[in-house]
Amino acid sequence: MLYWISFASETAGCLGVAIVEANSLTGAVKEATRRGINPGGQAAVFECPTAHDRQMAWPYRNRLLSRDEAVRIFGPPGDANATLEAAGDRAAVICDHCNEP
Repeated sequence: MLYWISFASETAGCLGVAIVEANSLTGAVKEATRRGINPGGQAAVFECPTAHDRQMAWPYRNRLLSRDEAVRIFGPPGDANATLEAAGDRAAVICDHCNEP
């Protein structure tokens, strides 16, 4: 599966976005860490749910995108809480203390 991970901290805001292949939500964060593209902070992890989403995200996998790059490529972010709620068990938030690169 392909996963989108948005990293953020209370002090710095958005730390970047990573798109990786993994077998699970927590596995996606581990894969980002293994690849050296996990900047730490809170991680909001989403499974890319549709073929269209996966096709759009595929060329940008395995690197850390800046917030500006992600907005330029994918458009402005929506309401994170609404997105998490809509995604259900296909999304998770990992606190900054649990996400140490």
